[in-house]
Amino acid sequence: DLDKEQPLLEFTRLAEVGEAKRKLADGEVATLDQAVLLALCVNVANTNPRHGLTTEEMLAFTQRCLRSPQNWTVHSTGLLLKSLLEFESHHTMDRGLLQLQAIVDQTSDRLTAMQSTRKAVEEAAPVQERLAFVEALAYEPLWSLK
Repeated sequence: DLDKEQPLLEFTRLAEVGEAKRKLADGEVATLDQAVLLALCVNVANTNPRHGLTTEEMLAFTQRCLRSPQNWTVHSTGLLLKSLLEFESHHTMDRGLLQLQAIVDQTSDRLTAMQSTRKAVEEAAPVQERLAFVEALAYEPLWSLK
């Protein structure tokens, strides 16, 4: 059993590693490689039973992709997967639900609670960026997100 007072960390904390390994772990990942990592995450979900270890493995993929966002669709897909994984734990359920609502709001071009001004909607990612990697990712349609 885990200590209930143990704080939840935002990212996985690794044991002490050398400087060379730290640079390798913290380096940027290309956008296409991020899409491949997210596809591997979906593959883990599809080929393994629902289990705590499966969730932890998938969170590692999503966290690595979310460290250096370079494309709107890749980043949003990573956030979507992370929010769905966080929804499975009662410790992080609220955070996952709020993130899912933010994803739904940013997908729309209407004024919402998260995008309360017309300027925020206009400054969102352009269509060309949103559609750049749409074939490589399993991004849910808006009706499915709602």
